[in-house]
Amino acid sequence: MWRRLLILVLLLVGASCDYSAPSTVAKIKSLRLNIIPGTIKAYHSPGAEKRTLAATNLLQHAIPFFQKQLGVTESFSIALLDSARWTQVSPLPYGLPFVSGPPYIVCLPSTSDNVLAKIVTEAVDGYPIDDNSLSKKESIAHFISLIGLHELGHIYANEYGASFPNKWTYEFIATYFAYLYLEHNSPEESKLWVSISDILLKEINPQHTSLADFETLYAKVGVQNYAWYQVAILQRVKEVYEQQGIKFLITYKDYQWSAKSPLYYLEAMEQMAPGFLKWAEKYHLN
Repeated sequence: MWRRLLILVLLLVGASCDYSAPSTVAKIKSLRLNIIPGTIKAYHSPGAEKRTLAATNLLQHAIPFFQKQLGVTESFSIALLDSARWTQVSPLPYGLPFVSGPPYIVCLPSTSDNVLAKIVTEAVDGYPIDDNSLSKKESIAHFISLIGLHELGHIYANEYGASFPNKWTYEFIATYFAYLYLEHNSPEESKLWVSISDILLKEINPQHTSLADFETLYAKVGVQNYAWYQVAILQRVKEVYEQQGIKFLITYKDYQWSAKSPLYYLEAMEQMAPGFLKWAEKYHLN
């Protein structure tokens, strides 16, 4: 990935990657957490077994899926942590999922008393959530687990061997990997992700909207504003996927980038999948 800290706020809302902390796995092992063995080793704080099993079930097909679809082979583990153990592992605010490595590990909050859950809960207040099998609280918790897929997207985007000329294209491709996985393996989960993301896009009033600000400020725009950027990116991911599916990733990987103006990158993406310029205009990104 970028080999530097990314504050991920939502798979949609973002995603954080901490490649400056190669010892994260060792730190988690030192906590002597409960472990659920399997293809994906899952560490969890006491009382989080149910959430951990749900997250593992969500991610369990990722390794064979990306190997088959794109020839990318990579292993990873996950950890669901409560706030006390989170602070022993990461300086990020509790609830902002992140990935660290290699060796890769995706870290998620194990409880709902976290910053991301509060943002989502406030935003969806008064809106119906299109998931009859879960309560609204459960849907929000599950939505946050979906961010693990965005983090996973960073892993596979990095190992895929593509180039990322700036932050927003890297976030875009990570979300694309996640969306591709969901559409193939759990389209109902994809609907939940998009449904809540649509609400966030309506309810968050961003101070910053330009891709230039995203590039220079990144996480410094603030948690909610960062979430807005991620949600806007998801909107375009969905559109491109509906046009091209997995073929877009192949096209992107083969593209030869040059270091030019910010508009160049939008125009380059426009060549790969028409609609980026309209997307940028709609959300005041240019």
